Amino acid sequence: MSDDHGSRAPLALVVDDDPVLRTVGAEALSAIGFEIIEAETGEAALSVTDARTPDLVLLDVQLPGRDGLSTCEAMRAMPALADVPILIVTGCTDAGTIERTFQVGATDFIKKPLDWQLMQHRVRFLMRANTAFKDLKSTLSDLQDSRRGLEAARELGHMGTWELDPESSRMLWSDELHRLVGTTPTPGAPPSWEGFCSLVPDEDRHALGKAVSDAIAGQRPTTLEHRLLDVRGETRFVHQYIEAAEGLPGEHMVRGTIQDITGRRRAEAQVEHLKTFDSLTQLPNRAFLRNRLDRLVRRGGKDGSSLAILCVDLDRFDRVNQALGYATADELLRAVGERLLDSVRATDFVGRGVELPDVSRFGGDEFTIVLTGLVQEATARRAASRILHALAEPFEVGDHSIPLSASIGIAMFNDENNDADALINHAGVAMTWAKKGGGGSYRFFDPIANSSAAKQLALESDLAAAIENDELILDYQPQSDAETGGLVAVEALVRWNHPRHGRLMPGDFIPAAEACGLIGALGEWVLRRACRQLREWDEAGLPQFRIGVNVSSVQFNHGRLVETVRNVLDESGLDPCRLEIEITETALLGNGEHVLHTCEALRELGVGLALDDFGTGYSSLSHLFQFQIDALKIDRSFTSRIHPGDRACGIIAAVIAMAKRMGITVVAEGVEEVEQETFLRDEGCDLLQGYGICRPASPEKIEAWAREHG
Repeated sequence: MSDDHGSRAPLALVVDDDPVLRTVGAEALSAIGFEIIEAETGEAALSVTDARTPDLVLLDVQLPGRDGLSTCEAMRAMPALADVPILIVTGCTDAGTIERTFQVGATDFIKKPLDWQLMQHRVRFLMRANTAFKDLKSTLSDLQDSRRGLEAARELGHMGTWELDPESSRMLWSDELHRLVGTTPTPGAPPSWEGFCSLVPDEDRHALGKAVSDAIAGQRPTTLEHRLLDVRGETRFVHQYIEAAEGLPGEHMVRGTIQDITGRRRAEAQVEHLKTFDSLTQLPNRAFLRNRLDRLVRRGGKDGSSLAILCVDLDRFDRVNQALGYATADELLRAVGERLLDSVRATDFVGRGVELPDVSRFGGDEFTIVLTGLVQEATARRAASRILHALAEPFEVGDHSIPLSASIGIAMFNDENNDADALINHAGVAMTWAKKGGGGSYRFFDPIANSSAAKQLALESDLAAAIENDELILDYQPQSDAETGGLVAVEALVRWNHPRHGRLMPGDFIPAAEACGLIGALGEWVLRRACRQLREWDEAGLPQFRIGVNVSSVQFNHGRLVETVRNVLDESGLDPCRLEIEITETALLGNGEHVLHTCEALRELGVGLALDDFGTGYSSLSHLFQFQIDALKIDRSFTSRIHPGDRACGIIAAVIAMAKRMGITVVAEGVEEVEQETFLRDEGCDLLQGYGICRPASPEKIEAWAREHG
């Protein structure tokens, strides 16, 4: 007999007080594959089932003590036997007995005297039916579990369903949909399509109606997102999947699956807010400004409206961070943002950042304001003045009263300045100019000044290649003895043969070298080349003379000057006393201890130290004592004024006399006229330098001049 017991034989319990019938029944069941256990009374049968659970019970009604029907009822009360087939054997088949038999839980009955072959068929049927029943029960249990899981998933996912009968407009809502809109099911009053639509805002209702119409027409399912109002009037966002569904024969239904996505939409909105607004000040950020500015620029080109960008940078804000801490600085930035908002028109856009906006924050301590409408320069000036005035009042943050000022750069939208990126960049450039001017002011972007700055930047870019490509050259200008006219020294003067701009003088590119950090490499090249040239002149048989090399104040204060000079002297074999380092007074104003150490180290090497352009800077006499200057050079601005009666003559005479008393050599620069030579010679000036002596020239021309004047 096939069954659901796998390899185990099904177990049958045969209960009868007649041993002959019990034996015959056991043999009949054994013949169809059952394992047999026996009991002769009801109590014995119940006791046996405690130890082993049978798969079939053959139970006689007439038993001593507890009868078969009572025993059957007791068995059904036992959970393990609740679904086991129980076949009652009875000699009575009246209606009352049969009804009582099924009431106590019997599966079937069989009448005495027994037809054992018929009984075998009856048992086979009961076992198959019982197996099918258990399978069905298991399936129903699984379906029930699945339904509970689906309901839980729908509840967790805020997902409800509805069905619509298009003809009656009646709907069936799931419990989750009722929870979503805040209603409770009302018996006898099902929801209607009109009621559902009343919960959808007018702007979204058309798309929902079309989706339902498409489903009724048999088109593909539709997905859409729209707003839905709950009974409290709060707006929720939902995602719907709407499709056609089959109802009763001849009915066509529409089914919708609806999911609450309000949480997701709010999270997306928060992410979008974080992407476009500064988290500290809640002002628009750079990304927001960039998009808005693009639109404003495009519109301005079409309707003739104009705009201006103001880049506002707080002056010396880093001091607040250092002195009061970042928490106070953050509070101050929030207060600045609020004050900026109060100081601009409602149509202006304010933001914070390091690029640019009506008010926005770009990052750090930089804010941006976009003035819109028919903006003229006067409008921008008034706005900038208003902002500077607003920020001038001290900010009260905690226990601190903090004064502030700002630098403002202004870029105007016009035919030449009509690109968003250019406007942002130009406002930033103008702000930098205002800050360099001391802060607390505003500057308009100036294309001419910017062109000069762009040229300077290009020079910085080209300069590194110039050193490598041997584009730099040295000219030399002699310094002659004022009495004899003989050659005493030459000054090395660097030039740049630029491939596009031609020959550039030091004033054209030295600032660029200092700005981009190449002054050290440039200065080292000049020093090495000058010393090598002096050795070449020695080898050519020229009388020995000194060479002066200019050193930038940046190189003097921050470079490895002493080490560089030592290495160059070692490489060239030049006597240190023949090298003179020329510096301006600006170089002596750096770190006093470092400057003094550098001067002493150069003197220990045996190198001379000359103070260039004396009289144009601070002209502190203490420098001559403190740093033991060997020579001072009177600037050409004084030499050019040597005329009878000019007070410059008295100043020059006093400087020469003072230097003589201190043992300092005096060199006069810019000597061009005989009258100047005569005056300087008469006053005791030591050396003369200028066009009147010799113009700066190439090494070959200097060699020829030296042979003539040596």
